Amino acid sequence: MRRITKAALGGLAGCALAVGGVQAASGDVIKNLLGGIDGIELVDLDAGTTALDGAKATVRIMETPDETGFKLQVTEIDPTAAGKEFGAHLHVGPCQRPTDEVPNPTGGHYKTNTDPASRDNEVWFDLVPSPNGVATDNTWVSFRPTDADLNGMSIVIHVDKADAVSAKQACLPVEISWVPMPVTP
Repeated sequence: MRRITKAALGGLAGCALAVGGVQAASGDVIKNLLGGIDGIELVDLDAGTTALDGAKATVRIMETPDETGFKLQVTEIDPTAAGKEFGAHLHVGPCQRPTDEVPNPTGGHYKTNTDPASRDNEVWFDLVPSPNGVATDNTWVSFRPTDADLNGMSIVIHVDKADAVSAKQACLPVEISWVPMPVTP
C-alpha cells in the first residue's frame, strides 16, 4: 500500500525540503512538512517591536489518522526576549503586512467550530525564547485542517502568550504542495 502525503512549504517556492516518514501506530507512514530546512525569515507585522526582527521560522505538520501535529521553531530571536512568552496561532489569511486598504490581511484564527476560542478548536503555540534566541513548541489537535484550508494561511506570532488577546508581531506564510511518500512495513 502507498499513501500520498503532502509537503507544505512556508513561503519561498525554492525552499529546500527534507522529506522523511514517521511510523504511526496503525503502520501508515504519515509526514507532512511545512517550512524550509534553514527557516524562512518572518514577515514583520509590527514596526514598533523588535524581538523578532530578522528571526526565521520552520514549521512541520504531521498527520495520524486521528490527529494533526504542528512543530514550530523560531530562531535568531533577539536575546533580550529570552524567557518572554509569545503566543502563535494558525490564521485564515495570508502572511502580509497590513496596509490602509487591507488592515488585517492575516485575518482571524483558524477555528473548527463556532465555540469560544480554545486549544480544542484552534492551533495554538507557546513560544519561550532561550538565551540563544531559539523558541520551539509542538502542539497536537484532534482535527485535520484540509489542504484547501491551509493553502494561503499563515502562522502569526503575537506579542503575548497564546491564550491572551494581543497584537500581531510577525508571521510565516503557508503553501501546500504534494509529494508521494511510501508506507514502510
